[in-house]
Amino acid sequence: MAQNSNKNGSKTPIVTFEDVHIKFGDKVVLAGASLDVYENETLALIGGSGAGKSVLVRSLIGLERPQKGKIFFRGTNILDLSENKIIDVRKRIAYAFQFGALFDSLSVYDNLAYPLREHTKMSEEEIRNRIMDVLHSFGLEESSRLFPSNLSGGMQKRVGVARAIILDPEIILYDEPTSGLDPFNAKNINDLIIKLQKKGRTSIVITHDMHSAFYVADRIAMLYNGKIAYSGLTEEVKASDNKVVKAFITGEPV
Repeated sequence: MAQNSNKNGSKTPIVTFEDVHIKFGDKVVLAGASLDVYENETLALIGGSGAGKSVLVRSLIGLERPQKGKIFFRGTNILDLSENKIIDVRKRIAYAFQFGALFDSLSVYDNLAYPLREHTKMSEEEIRNRIMDVLHSFGLEESSRLFPSNLSGGMQKRVGVARAIILDPEIILYDEPTSGLDPFNAKNINDLIIKLQKKGRTSIVITHDMHSAFYVADRIAMLYNGKIAYSGLTEEVKASDNKVVKAFITGEPV
């Protein structure tokens, strides 16, 4: 049974993973993972490579399908929803992919315009105003006509996050947001995550970077052997005697 603490007392979680099982062929990835995520918190999800962190998070937006378990978003089990209803959920839960997942053939402006054109009835003037507001808040307004190949790794990450929030989602899922970045750009991304939380966004951050996890997270959960082995407030994790958590933080074998 995972140990669990949160800063929200008895508040109802915005997301609940309940006894989630996922396997690919004979390979078991998740073996009964259960986890709550609370509104307006930043939760860091840690664990070794191949532990199933991305699989668990991707199941929240229907990109992976559990063989067993339930996944609730605002009280609704998304596994009971039709494909059309899942699309509606994806508009409310944004996924910032590890490598940005930008369209190489589109400018920064058109990368951000794409979801607005696909999923809203906004006019081109409204789209332009929305894009320029977001780019300004990210310090990217002068990059609107550049293509992804013209951007640094740090800028690509920021544009990826900008596109993720362009539809004003309730939750942002970050997949290794600081991976491959130098300390300066990693701090920029971390500060951006904190800035978006202050604007009311709930965040789940998949990361191996414990410095980043301690910097941005209110709470940290560790996935180990297909289950949540521990979750607690960030300060609790730092002081934890849990052998699995301590080994991961220090880089020692379990």
